[in-house]
Amino acid sequence: MKILIIEDSSFQRALIKDALKSLELEILEASSIEEALPILSSNNILLLLLDLLLPQMDGIEFLKNYKDLIKGAQVIVMTADIQESTQKECYELGAKIFINKPFKKEELIINIKNLLNI
Repeated sequence: MKILIIEDSSFQRALIKDALKSLELEILEASSIEEALPILSSNNILLLLLDLLLPQMDGIEFLKNYKDLIKGAQVIVMTADIQESTQKECYELGAKIFINKPFKKEELIINIKNLLNI
């Protein structure tokens, strides 16, 4: 199973990868939406871990503009933005789970297991 982490912070990507190492998933990474697009186009991504605050295009714009590209993938938004309006918009745009940063490893793993039925 392939998952894609879209996160501009290499430190955060490393934390996420470390948290997921026990799940035996193929983890792909992108530091921006622009870097993620070819990965999404050429891979069967089952889960997308999406940061909202990204360079050039943010996560919400990505969810609005690339629905067809991420069709079939579950989306977990991981962000420090805790505004209720942001959370609501993410759910309306198809996100299944909204996790606040800093995230708890156990919370992330449980949510992923539930979404992917593993």
